[in-house]
Amino acid sequence: MITANDAATATRHDESVLKIYPHEEYARQDFDYLVKLSSEFKKLDQGFGVPVPLAVLPDIRGLLTSRMPGKRLDAILWPSPLAKDRNKYSTVALDAIRRAASWLALYQTITPHEDPHNLKGEMLIEDVRANLDLCRERGLSPPLVEGIASWLSEIEYGVKGTTSVCISTCHLQPNHMLISEERTSAIDFEDAGCGWPSSDLAAFFAYCGVYKKTFYPMSISFEDLCENFLQTYSSRNKFGTNHWTLLEISYVQELLNALLAPSIFAAKHSSWRKSGSPILLTRWFSWNYWLSWISYLAKREIAKRTAKGNWQTLLKEWDASKSLMRISEA
Repeated sequence: MITANDAATATRHDESVLKIYPHEEYARQDFDYLVKLSSEFKKLDQGFGVPVPLAVLPDIRGLLTSRMPGKRLDAILWPSPLAKDRNKYSTVALDAIRRAASWLALYQTITPHEDPHNLKGEMLIEDVRANLDLCRERGLSPPLVEGIASWLSEIEYGVKGTTSVCISTCHLQPNHMLISEERTSAIDFEDAGCGWPSSDLAAFFAYCGVYKKTFYPMSISFEDLCENFLQTYSSRNKFGTNHWTLLEISYVQELLNALLAPSIFAAKHSSWRKSGSPILLTRWFSWNYWLSWISYLAKREIAKRTAKGNWQTLLKEWDASKSLMRISEA
């Protein structure tokens, strides 16, 4: 039996990772899920994987898993200005994006699932409208609200009755992906559950285009990131017309969540302003600057996506030969 001391020793030697949960039950659920998931990836042996669960530690509500090799995808997409050969990161980033897309497509096809909620396309529309109402109450400009509402009405009929669901990670982010020479892995599945395939895609794009808090420029453009990710993903996990529309809806939903985030964060961190401490005041203003920037980016993306149409259009407009030429030149 592995003890907490054994786990601490293993993590110090980079042999494993120890994650602490608020309740022991959550650790056991993750353990059972990772046992099934890791065995499925092992059967395929395609260079993709997830952490292998080693033990549940009830006394500290912990889960011990194997340490996955590789560099975090966000460190590849946003390299430090001091990084050596920064110009070469664009080639590496494009390859990493394609591998991450392949991992996600495989994950969504091999994970068994049941749909206890009987999810339908119109239910996703209802969720977006509920978020839109909250945004209206919190001051989102009427023209933008009316534009989103009109767009939802136009596409609603096309997704009615759509039932394509899978096991979603629920919050796929670049910092959850690990890229090594031989393996592509993902971590953090505590929120995984039945959902739309498009929700993971939307969360990933929203993080890269809106949420990422950094002053470093991305090593590739946001458009190239979306195009490469979607082209690879759709080649492994076929998308019908309805699925592209669901991606649009899920992405706008993520962006509306971004617009709602400032008020949530402001409520949590109002004590920084009230304390009067110079350090805490600086932190409060920094948060507010970041949150206002998130709002600006989210509004810009919503206007662009609802006006342009769909992600399939973006793929059709992409000249793959030019992209490959840029890669070879790099």
